[in-house]
Amino acid sequence: VAAATAARLPPPGGALAVSAGDFGSHRLYAPYDDERPTGVSFEPLLSALGVPNTVRLLGALLLEQRVIFVGSRWGHVSSCAHAALTLLYPLTWQHIFIPVLPTAMLSYACAPMPYVLGLLARHAPALAKEPVEEEVLYVHLETGKIAGGAEP
Repeated sequence: VAAATAARLPPPGGALAVSAGDFGSHRLYAPYDDERPTGVSFEPLLSALGVPNTVRLLGALLLEQRVIFVGSRWGHVSSCAHAALTLLYPLTWQHIFIPVLPTAMLSYACAPMPYVLGLLARHAPALAKEPVEEEVLYVHLETGKIAGGAEP
């Protein structure tokens, strides 16, 4: 860690070699300028949740928890879900991501692997009938509250 913090940042697309002692050496790559996420607004997410809940959401995503965004407008649900995953940059979400879950696919919320799903609030009663695990983190965009989830 000390070697990485002492080294100068490489140019976009360049690499930095870091020795990790007994663990060998590793190359850390700086992203190209055109790889940085663009066109995503964080305003809907931050307006809906505020900073403390956004940080809590980010922690849940980094821990690869299952997250369901619930809201009344599909555009708002989708934009907040996209913004949340963009917060992970330079990491990327490698699991299931469905910005707005159709009612025919509600059973996807029962999946045992990490996911980020968007759900219209009017479909929440139908989802309540599915055997969704208790560790799911529900992000209620209308109220700005976060409920459920596994405590780290």
